[in-house]
Amino acid sequence: MKESVEACFQLEMVEVPTVSEDYAAYQKGIRPTLKQAENATSKVSRVRSFLFHLSAGKSDLTSWAFLNDMPAITKACRPRRNDIHGVIRAVQMAVKNLARPIVTHQLKVKAKKMGNIVSRESLRRCQERARVVIPELLTRMEDEGYDDLRDDFYGYILAFIISIYGHRPGVLTNMTVSEVVAAKAARLLPTETGYVITIDEHKTNRDFGGAQIFLTFQEFSWLERWLEVRKRLGSKSKRVFITRGGRPLKNLVRYMQTVWAHMGLPGRPTFTDLRTAVLGHVRNIHNETNRDQLARFMCHSTSTADRFYSLVLDRSQAMELRGHFDEVTSSSTTFQDQDSGESAAEEEDAEEMEENNNDVNIGVCHSK
Repeated sequence: MKESVEACFQLEMVEVPTVSEDYAAYQKGIRPTLKQAENATSKVSRVRSFLFHLSAGKSDLTSWAFLNDMPAITKACRPRRNDIHGVIRAVQMAVKNLARPIVTHQLKVKAKKMGNIVSRESLRRCQERARVVIPELLTRMEDEGYDDLRDDFYGYILAFIISIYGHRPGVLTNMTVSEVVAAKAARLLPTETGYVITIDEHKTNRDFGGAQIFLTFQEFSWLERWLEVRKRLGSKSKRVFITRGGRPLKNLVRYMQTVWAHMGLPGRPTFTDLRTAVLGHVRNIHNETNRDQLARFMCHSTSTADRFYSLVLDRSQAMELRGHFDEVTSSSTTFQDQDSGESAAEEEDAEEMEENNNDVNIGVCHSK
């Protein structure tokens, strides 16, 4: 203690005050905020404490030679093993204390999802209505102009495709003109009834590869007609769906919810609600083999073990899966079992829980 007091006194007699003032001015900047000034004061305090630690028991402090002391520097900067274990224990205890409120929160989210699940009848009516309205909107845009009808077209095409496949909206917003053109480039077989569009850029492409959409010839023609209308904008964007200014779409749910109300369908679902509903009804209608295929086509993980399995289909395979998706909203299809959309929500909640736990474990490992 005596050596520390003497060191403090000796340092005050040399250039430490000047150095610390210069360092504080550097940290504060020209026009510091109150928070920046407080942070600068804290940093200067830690530097002074470090210098006092190195100078304890040293002489000739004016030469600053006391800084050349690696053992003392190492001792000052390296936390002790007990300190490390203490931090790990504190983190583990915090994680344990969080477990119960996290589970409670997840149960509330699950209950909310189940309260908003969209019925098979609503999905079917959405698709039927969209098949009628989309060609009408395209004809009007071709004849009358673009501006007033664009939002409605976006809403119907988004609602139509996502109510079938349950894809995340990012799959459609990231769809490019070249991907649509490429879908039609390959030679068709006599038995094939449509085209497969593969969208490379989407949220889970690292796990599943490109997201795929199978459209019949008629449905694919909607995109072709839209691309012709889109040319009037003179946009250089590579995206299929763009704003009036030629930029990528934002707030897509607004377009979808508007046309959902126009169709007279109940509720005000989000894209997550549609995705959960499609996945839940898939689990109800199809056997386990079909469930796994359809879930992967939706870029949805069914288990951790096969997370990195990528399902890439040709047109014939995608056409067959499209038939399975259509069965979800077919009035003649019967249930395979009594599972509800609750199972789908449980699976999504389990994935979210696993990701959260992985993030925590990674943090603890880094601490070690």
